[in-house]
Amino acid sequence: MARKAGVNLTHVALKSGVSTTTASMVLSDRWQEFRIAPATRDQVLAAADELGYVAKRSKAKASQRSRLWTIFAPLDFDAGPTSEFFRGVYTYVEDEGLGVETVVFPFERDRLRDKASWMRPDFSSGAIMIGLSDEDLAFVESEDFGIPIVLVNRVAKNWPSVVTDDYEVGNRVMRHFDERGLTQVAMIMPDYTTRSQSLRAVGFQDTLRELRRAAGGDTSAEIPQARAVNDYAGGRRAVEELIPHLTPSTGVFVLYDHMVGGVIHGLQEHGFTVPGDIEVVSYGNSAVNALMRPTVTSVAAPIAQMSRDCARALHQASTVASDMGSFSRLHDVEIIFRESSPETSP
Repeated sequence: MARKAGVNLTHVALKSGVSTTTASMVLSDRWQEFRIAPATRDQVLAAADELGYVAKRSKAKASQRSRLWTIFAPLDFDAGPTSEFFRGVYTYVEDEGLGVETVVFPFERDRLRDKASWMRPDFSSGAIMIGLSDEDLAFVESEDFGIPIVLVNRVAKNWPSVVTDDYEVGNRVMRHFDERGLTQVAMIMPDYTTRSQSLRAVGFQDTLRELRRAAGGDTSAEIPQARAVNDYAGGRRAVEELIPHLTPSTGVFVLYDHMVGGVIHGLQEHGFTVPGDIEVVSYGNSAVNALMRPTVTSVAAPIAQMSRDCARALHQASTVASDMGSFSRLHDVEIIFRESSPETSP
């Protein structure tokens, strides 16, 4: 039967009432390997036949199928969290005796599709994807890879996610600034948009409005913010943009660590002391935050636990016929207090 235009694996999964992972395993003739029930197999094949879907069969023989997990991370992702994440996945594989090799594949943000050939069953048996932009996420949602995929801090239909509570990140930072008695706040963020970044900003803004409402203040005022390239130079440029809005007793929330060095130095060049005049909190808790002067207060995600949850999800997908799309794990975060914005005494 000729494959009908517009019909993809997601349509077959919805028609047959199973996950995309289960449908993929059936249509790639791997249902026995993944212990999928014959009745489920028949259900998927019937749906595919009715829709006119013909699966792309892997040319690799069963004995040649990949035992490789790939971790896709953008080139501008911090090497510290990436290596810690990789170690977490590797440790899980070793602890479970899975006999799976793991490898990190860097990609240019917004260009994940350039690595599509490394996301197929004849090369990889599972993938973890970190730091996806909106364009990268749209690519993932539009493709039928034929392997289980786990997303980190992004949410997509039919794919499992391991995420941090980014709304709570913004909430906690704003409440911390309020406890410090800071009368003004500002945000600095990269010039691209991700789910995580947006939720941090919304949590920060919502909490400010809540605090102002409780104090009988103006809830309509917008938080000054600046966007720039996600690096040291971008942090300095963002400070230049914010200078008209900065006064002593301001708290600056930097949504990604890559910019914070430039932010601190930019503030100092304009005569502000940190934390004397302006306090700074960033997200990411990179190693450099403890080395800068002043050291930088930062929000830390539980990278080790998140990486093990991702590995567990891929392991589950390779051993049982489960609905991968239903797997979602939300992780809390911690503020690591340092000199740029000390912890308020009880």
